[in-house]
Amino acid sequence: MGDRLSAVWTWTIRSFLQIFPLPLRGTAAEYAEACVTDPAAISNIQVAEDAIAKAADDVASSLADRAREMLQQEDQRQASVMGRAQSLFFAVALLSSLLSIGAGFLVSSRTPHFGELPFISALALFLVIQVTLLVLSLTRAISGLIYPRAGASDFAKWAGCGGVGDLHRNEIISVLRWYRLSAHINTWRFSCLERALRSLRNVVIGSGLLVLAVLVFANIPSRPHCMDRTEFRGGTTIRYSVECPIERLGQP
Repeated sequence: MGDRLSAVWTWTIRSFLQIFPLPLRGTAAEYAEACVTDPAAISNIQVAEDAIAKAADDVASSLADRAREMLQQEDQRQASVMGRAQSLFFAVALLSSLLSIGAGFLVSSRTPHFGELPFISALALFLVIQVTLLVLSLTRAISGLIYPRAGASDFAKWAGCGGVGDLHRNEIISVLRWYRLSAHINTWRFSCLERALRSLRNVVIGSGLLVLAVLVFANIPSRPHCMDRTEFRGGTTIRYSVECPIERLGQP
C-alpha cells in the first residue's frame, strides 16, 4: 500500500511539473557540490587519483592531453546550452504577441457569450504563468556562472614539480577536477533549459487553444441585448428600458 501511494505521489509531482515546470531550486554551485561530495563520486575520484599517481611518465603525458580535450568539450557544451537558451528569447516575443489576441478579445465591445469570459480568462492566465516560468528558467540557464580554471596558485604548485612526468600527473588531477565541476554546472544549465522548453511547449499548446476559442466564440451569433433610452420631456430627463427585440420566424 505504501509503495502504491509513493508511486501515485511521484506520478502526481511529475505531472504537475509537466504542466507547471517550476524553476530548479538552489544554484549551480550547490548542485555541483552535492554531486562531487557524493560518497560514490568521492570513491571513484580517489581510485582515479591513486592510479594517476602511479602512471608512467609517457602514460601521464597522454592522459594529460586527453584530460584537456575533455575539458574543452565541456566548454563547447557550455556554449551550446547558452546559445540555445538565448535563441528562445526570440520565441518569447512571438508568443507574447499571441497573448494580445486574447487580451484584445476580452476588451471587445460585443456582448460575451455564456462562459466565454471565464474560459478565455483562464487560458490567458495560464499563458501568462507559462511565459513567466519560461523567462525564469531561461535567465537561470544563461546566468553568469564561475567555471574553475588554472590560476596563479596552480602554476606555483606546478612550478615545484620534479619533472615533466610529475607535472603532468599533477595537471591531470587538477584538470579532471575542473572537468567534473564544469560537467555538473553544464548539466544544471541544461536542466534549466529543459524546463524552459516545457514551458514553451505549454505556451504553444495554450496559444493554439486560445486562438481556437477566440475563433469559435467570434463566429457564434450574438444575442440581441436590451438597451436603456433617455428622453427629455417637459424639462425632465426620463430614462427607461426598452424591451429586448424578439425575432419572429417567417417575418422580415
